[in-house]
Amino acid sequence: PVVSSRDHSSITIDNVSYYAGDDIKVRVELKDESNQPVAYQKEELVKAVTVENSKPGTTIVWHEEQPGVYTANYPAHKQGTALRAQLSLHNWNAPLQSHIYNIEANQNKARVATLSATNNDVYADKKTFNTLTINVTDESDNPLTNHQVTFKNEKGSAEFVEPPQQNTDGYGVATINMVSQVAEENTISATLPNGFSQRIIAKFVSDSSTPKFKQLVADPDTIIAGNSQGSTLTAIVTDFHNNPLKDMKVNFVAPGGSQLDNTTATTDQSGIVRVHLTSSKAGSYSVDASLEVDKNIHQSVTITVVPNREQSVMTLNARSGSAIANNTNIVTLTASVKDVYGHPLPDEDVKFTLPASMTGNFTLSSETARTDANGDAVVTLRGTKAGEFTVTATLTRNNTVAYQQVSFIGDTNSAQLQPLTASLNSIVAGNSTGSTLTATILDAYQNPLKDQLVTFQSNDVTLSGTEVTTNTLGQATVTMTSNIAGQHNVVVSRKAQASDNKTFNLSVLPDESSAKVISITGAEKTITVGENITLRILVQDAFNNVIAGQRVRLSAQPTTNITIGDTAYTDNNGYAYVNLLSTQPGVYQVTATLDNNSSSKVDVNVANGKLELTSSKPETTVHNSEGITLTATARNARGELMPGQIITFSVTPEGATLSNTGEVLTDQSGQAKVTLTSDKVNVYTVTAIMGKDVPVQSQVTVAVKADAKTAHVVSVVASPDTITADGIDSSTITSRVEDDYGFPVEGVDVSHGLDTKGSPVVNIPTTRTDQSGQVTATITSTLAETLTVNVQVPGTANQSATITLVAGTADESKSILKSDVDTLKADYQQSAKLTLTLQDKYGNPIVTSDHLEFVQSGPFVNFLKLSDIDYSQRNYGEYTVTVTGGKEGTATLIPMLNGVHQANLSISLNLIQSIKEMSGHVTANNHTFSTAKFPSEGFAGAYYTLNNDNFEAGKTVDDYMFSSSQGWVSVDASGKVSFANIGDQTSVTISAVPRQGGTTYQTLIKLKGWWVNNGNHTNIWLAANALCHAKNDGYNLPGITHLTSGENKRTQGSLYGEWGNVGAFSSNSQFTPGAYWTSESDDYSRHYYVQMLTGMTGSDADSSPQLTACRKSL
Repeated sequence: PVVSSRDHSSITIDNVSYYAGDDIKVRVELKDESNQPVAYQKEELVKAVTVENSKPGTTIVWHEEQPGVYTANYPAHKQGTALRAQLSLHNWNAPLQSHIYNIEANQNKARVATLSATNNDVYADKKTFNTLTINVTDESDNPLTNHQVTFKNEKGSAEFVEPPQQNTDGYGVATINMVSQVAEENTISATLPNGFSQRIIAKFVSDSSTPKFKQLVADPDTIIAGNSQGSTLTAIVTDFHNNPLKDMKVNFVAPGGSQLDNTTATTDQSGIVRVHLTSSKAGSYSVDASLEVDKNIHQSVTITVVPNREQSVMTLNARSGSAIANNTNIVTLTASVKDVYGHPLPDEDVKFTLPASMTGNFTLSSETARTDANGDAVVTLRGTKAGEFTVTATLTRNNTVAYQQVSFIGDTNSAQLQPLTASLNSIVAGNSTGSTLTATILDAYQNPLKDQLVTFQSNDVTLSGTEVTTNTLGQATVTMTSNIAGQHNVVVSRKAQASDNKTFNLSVLPDESSAKVISITGAEKTITVGENITLRILVQDAFNNVIAGQRVRLSAQPTTNITIGDTAYTDNNGYAYVNLLSTQPGVYQVTATLDNNSSSKVDVNVANGKLELTSSKPETTVHNSEGITLTATARNARGELMPGQIITFSVTPEGATLSNTGEVLTDQSGQAKVTLTSDKVNVYTVTAIMGKDVPVQSQVTVAVKADAKTAHVVSVVASPDTITADGIDSSTITSRVEDDYGFPVEGVDVSHGLDTKGSPVVNIPTTRTDQSGQVTATITSTLAETLTVNVQVPGTANQSATITLVAGTADESKSILKSDVDTLKADYQQSAKLTLTLQDKYGNPIVTSDHLEFVQSGPFVNFLKLSDIDYSQRNYGEYTVTVTGGKEGTATLIPMLNGVHQANLSISLNLIQSIKEMSGHVTANNHTFSTAKFPSEGFAGAYYTLNNDNFEAGKTVDDYMFSSSQGWVSVDASGKVSFANIGDQTSVTISAVPRQGGTTYQTLIKLKGWWVNNGNHTNIWLAANALCHAKNDGYNLPGITHLTSGENKRTQGSLYGEWGNVGAFSSNSQFTPGAYWTSESDDYSRHYYVQMLTGMTGSDADSSPQLTACRKSL
C-alpha cells in the first residue's frame, strides 16, 4: 500500500475563530514520499484526524474532492483558545497540526440553563436578601459572558435591590437580590434578549426574630365581680413589619382574684390568640400578655371590675373600742356594707337602734346614716354609764341586721380614792388571819374604775400585795399581818396620782401566849465568894416582841450558902432584875420560870480567888534559849496573895515550848512561873488555869520573831525580766530576806546595786523588808542592754537578777529607708538596693532575724521582685534588700515588722519602660521575613504573624499584650497583625508589653505602597487602567516589579514577593487568585500581566479580560 509522508502532507482549517455550533471545515492533503497524492484514505482519516473542542459523538463524513485532497466538517462545541486540528498516522513519529483557532460561546443561541432562588423562606424584614441566580449558556452549554438578563416580579410586592437588567459574568452567571417586608410568594421571571424566559417562586416569610404585639384588647373592658360572662382578651402578634406570626406562645398574667381559662395560648395562622377572664375582685386592673420567646416583649390592657350590688352583706364595728363614760368621749359605730366578694357598696341607708338598758344614759349622733365610697355608714355614741351594751344596725334596702357590743368604762381622769375600810382595826402579832384592808376608786359619775393600780405601803405591817389592781367594783384589797407589836400605819394611794392617798392605823398586840425567857445575863464571868451580882431576865413573845408586866419566879440549886430574890416583874422593856450573893465557892444553877411554865436556866460560877498572867517581854527570837518568862499571880476576893495554889500552863498553837508543863504550885508570893522558847516564828497564846471545880484562868499573847542578826538576801526576782527601753516600761525587783533558819525577816534594810552601761531609773519606796521579809523596787531605762541588779543586806553576800531591755518601736526621727537609685528600668534586670535602718526614739537599734518584710503598695504589686533580706547587720538595726521591676510607673514599698508598719517609712521607685526593637521574624502566607523590614506593601485584609523569636528567650506571644499606634492596623492576642480600612504613609508602631512585666518589644511598619482591587471581576486592559485612574488619590495600574519579584520568588519589595498568592486573603481582601494587569507592555503592543499564584509574568492582548489591582505610592 501507498504510505503518506508526513513531510509532504498537511492539515488546515478554514478560519481562526468560530462560534459554538459553527462547522469547522478541515482540509487534509495526503502525499507520499514522491510528493504524489495518496487517494482512497477517507475511512483512515476518520480515525487519524482530531479537532479540539468539536462536538463529541458526531458522525464525520470525509469527502475526497480530488485525489489526495480531503475535506470534512466538525461542529464547534466547547469554547476555548489556542485550539488546533491534528493529523496523526500510525507510521508517523509526530502528528501534523493546523494553525491555532478559537471557539467562542454563541450568543445567538442563548438559553436559561438554571434559575434558582438560593435563599427562599428568608425573613420579610426589608433587609435580608433572597438571591436569584441564573446560569445562561448556549446550546453547547458554554456559559455566555456579559449576556443581558431581564428580571421581573410578575406577582408579589418584593423589590429588586439591583437594577432588573443584569449581565452575566465570566461564568455565565447573573445574580440579583430581592428584599420584601411582606410575607408572601413572589412569581419572578427571567427573560433573555432572544425571548427565552423562565419563572421561579421567591418566597418571604414572617420574621420570627422581631415579634411584637400589634394589638391587645379586652371585650368588654368593664365586668361585674363574680359574673361568669367575663371578658375576652384578644392579642395579635406580628413581626416588625406587621406580618402575622403563627405558633407564637403568649403568656397572660391576670391580677389576684381574677381567673383565666388559659394562661398560655398559641397564635393561629392570622397571629391571633384569645383567652377568657373572669374576676371576683373589683377595681381597675392591668392584664399583661408577654411572648414566651422574650418576656420583655409584652403589652397590657386595663379591665374594670365593678362590685356586685345584688349580693350584699353588712358588718357593724366599733372602731374606737371602749370609750370613757364621761358624756364626751365617743364610740364610733361603723356599718360596713359590701358585696359577697368584699367590695364596698356606697349610697346604702343604715338605721341604728339602742336597747332599753341604755335609755337616758346614752346619745346617738344620728339614728340613720348613708354609706360612703368605702361602703361605710358612720355614727357616734356617747354616755355616762359604764358597762357593755349591744347596738343594732339595719340595712334599709333588704333589712339585713348586724349587731355590735360596745363598751364604756369609767373616767380615770376624774378618779378618786374613797375612804378605806378594814375587817379588823387591831390584831395579835403573828396571827396569819390578819385584817383585810379595802380601797375603792370611783369616777365623777360613781362608776367603779377597773384595772387601776393601788399602792399599799407600810414599814412594820406585812401586806399581801404592794400594788393591787382594782376589780370590776373598783376595789383593791390586801391582807394585813404583822409580827411586830405596836401602832402601825398603812398608806394607800393611787399609782396614777400619788397625792390622792389615805392612811389606815393598825394596832398590833404582843402574843402573850408565846411568852418565853429569852436570856439571863450577869453571870457570864466567874465571881468570888461574897461578891454580889445582879441577874437580868429578858421576856419576849415568839416574835421577839417585849412583854411588860410578866411575873418571873426564880430558884437556885443548891439552895444553901446562896441568897436570891424569888419573884420579879418585867418592865416596859421586857426585863426583870434580881440580886444574888454566895458565901461558899461552887457552881449554882439559877432557874427563871414564867406563868405559862416557860423557863430558862443559867449557871453561876463562884470561885475562891482570881488569877493574873504576865510576860517578862512581848517578844523573843527563834532559838533564843533565854526565851520569855511568864508569871501567874493568884489572889483571893480580898486581893490577898494565895500561896500553894495549883496552876496549869498551856500554849497554842504548836511550835513553842514551856519550861514547866502540867501543875505548878504558887510560891509564898502567890506566883507560879514558866519560860517560853521556840524554833518557829509565830504569835503564841499562853493560858494559866487555877482551880478544878470552879477554875479561873488568865491569858497573855507573846511573839517569836526571826533572827535579824543572821538576816541575808535569799532571792532576787525581776518581773518581767524583759522590758522595753522606753523609760516607761518597768520591771519590778522583788528581794526576799530570811534568817539562817529560813524565816522571813521583817524590818531589815537592804541595798541595791546595778551593773549597767546606761543610767536606769530605780524607784525604791522603802529599803526595809515587810512582814513577808520582802522589799520591792522598780527599774526603767532608755538604753537597750542586759543589766544586772545586785541586792544585799549590808555585810552579807548579795543576790542578783538580770533584766533584758529591748528597743522600743521604730521612731520616724531616728529611722531611715533609702535607695541607692531613684530610677531603674522595668526589665527585671536593673536593680535598686534598699537600706533600712530602724532605731527607737532613744537610738536603740531594733534587732530582728525574721518577720521583717517589705510590702508593696499601689498598682504594681505583682510587678516587683525582692531578694531575700540581708540580716547580717541586724545588731545595728540595719537591713538591706534588692529590688527589680517589670512594669513602668511608680512603685511604693513600706517596711513591716510582725505586720506593723515601721516608723511610717516608705520609699517610691520610679520604674521606666525598657524598650527593645524586635529582631526576630514574621510569617506571612507560609513564608518567613525579618521583622524589622516587613512589610513595604499593604492592602486591606492582609495579615501576618509575629514569631516567638522577637521576644525574650523562653517567652512566647502568649506572654505579651499587643497594641498598634494606628487604627487601620490591629494585633490580636496571638500576635496576628492585620490591615483594615485604608492604610497611609504614617509610621505604625507595634508594641508587645509583657503580661508579667519586663522589657517591651516594638517594631515599626512603614509602607511604600497601598493596594486595592476589583474583586473577581475581570476587565480588558483599557477598562482596568481607567478603573485605577477613576479612584483618584494617586492609584495607578502597577508596574511588573510592584507586583512580583520573580516567579515563585518570595522577597520583600513587591506584592507577590511579600504576600505570595494574594488569593489566600480573599475572605477579607477580595483579592482573587489569577492574572493581574500591569502598566507595562511588550514589543507587540500587548500588556504584561502577573499570575499571582506563582509570580510568573506573561502578556496578552489588551482585549483579553484579566483581574485588576491598583497601587498608590505612600
